[in-house]
Amino acid sequence: MGVLAYGRSPTTGCSGGGPVHGILPQKIDAILEVAERWGPIDRSRRKLAHRGSYVGLVGVALSTFLRVPAAHGLVPPEPPARTRSERRPWPDWLNRVPNRIWIYDAVRHEAP
Repeated sequence: MGVLAYGRSPTTGCSGGGPVHGILPQKIDAILEVAERWGPIDRSRRKLAHRGSYVGLVGVALSTFLRVPAAHGLVPPEPPARTRSERRPWPDWLNRVPNRIWIYDAVRHEAP
């Protein structure tokens, strides 16, 4: 049997092991714990990632907080639907005539 290159399996001849940049099972568990505990409160992967590092459980990238919980079926809840606001009427002092510049948010001061 010949000499195999470093890192090769003697049985298959292929390199073995996992990727160096892979997520460890302990980090996956910590990410899921943060997502389950703080997901309904924070509701975004950015806030969850910061929360994980703030409470000292896990420090990972924002994209990891999107991929890992999604792979395990945890999807952050949708924000509640906003109610439609009622349109306020135009103020009484507003003269709608052509070639007149006005600002709706300005306070009107009466001349003395």
